[in-house]
Amino acid sequence: MSRLVHLASALAAALSLAACAAGPPPASPSAPVLAPPAPPVDLRWRAVRLPQLGATLELPGVPVEQSMYLAKPRSDWLLRTAMIAADEANHHVQFTFSRLDTVTPDRNDDETALNNMPSTLKSVDSRDPLRVGGFRGIAFKGISKEGHAVSERVVIAGKSLFILHVDAPAGELPVADATRFFDSFRLDLPFQLVSVPDLNCTVALPDAVLPITIPTLPGQGETRMHGYYLGGVGEVVYYVAMTPIAASVRAAKTPDQLLDDAAQALGHTEGNVIHAITPITLDDTRGRDVLCATSAPVKEMHFRVFVAGDRLYQVAIGAKTTEIASDESALRFLSSLRFNQGL
Repeated sequence: MSRLVHLASALAAALSLAACAAGPPPASPSAPVLAPPAPPVDLRWRAVRLPQLGATLELPGVPVEQSMYLAKPRSDWLLRTAMIAADEANHHVQFTFSRLDTVTPDRNDDETALNNMPSTLKSVDSRDPLRVGGFRGIAFKGISKEGHAVSERVVIAGKSLFILHVDAPAGELPVADATRFFDSFRLDLPFQLVSVPDLNCTVALPDAVLPITIPTLPGQGETRMHGYYLGGVGEVVYYVAMTPIAASVRAAKTPDQLLDDAAQALGHTEGNVIHAITPITLDDTRGRDVLCATSAPVKEMHFRVFVAGDRLYQVAIGAKTTEIASDESALRFLSSLRFNQGL
């Protein structure tokens, strides 16, 4: 027995020495830190870019293009196209985006047009003003003629109405989905070339502009001017004008003198203050780039003048804003002037 005790003591001592030689027992591995689970992705929704309609937005489900819209606010608006997506997972709620263009010329007041805009709903619970990307609109909520709960937003830009419509046949609107649909809407108006035959030139303009009549003011002589209204909060208007230069004037002044005179005269109209005049060229044609503004009410005008043969050309954009000098669409328009052959 004593021998066994001695052997056990020896083994215990050996184990103790081995343990000391090996160091402290390894710590148990800590549990890995897991990142919080990512929120589930709603696979119903997809971004839809509609360059032909000048808009981007999100729709649930697969959108289907249709060439007609069942309800128009007025008969003088013509449908371009409509995109419809039915959310079958949500009681067949229907999301519709459409664009309509007016056939009424010379409309140049968004606020009045919206105030006179009748709703297509049977009953209207609310009607509130809104703004989307610098453009005015109205948000409607109510009941359709079919008894469906409806939420609708109407945005106006130039000649066009952009309508976003959510229709819930079950009678209850999915608020989160409707908000996502409305908030995803962005205007991205394409530019198109516009020929101005009587001025023998072309310019590029947003495709929603509405041609408007510009009255000839006293002292403008034979000046011919075309206006194109885009509107929005800044009440943006584009202008293209041409004035014949009398032979006696051309004989008395150089093209640079004519340009400087025109830049000063045009820049100081309506109480404007000229901020900058910069010499420019368009191909081989001399010109001047002019930025001017008034202080009350705040309104900026950015224009360019050119002498082409016996004609003085002006392209201009005016708006109630202080950012017209950095506006990309304004620069695109001003840089787009091209003279037809024969000048």
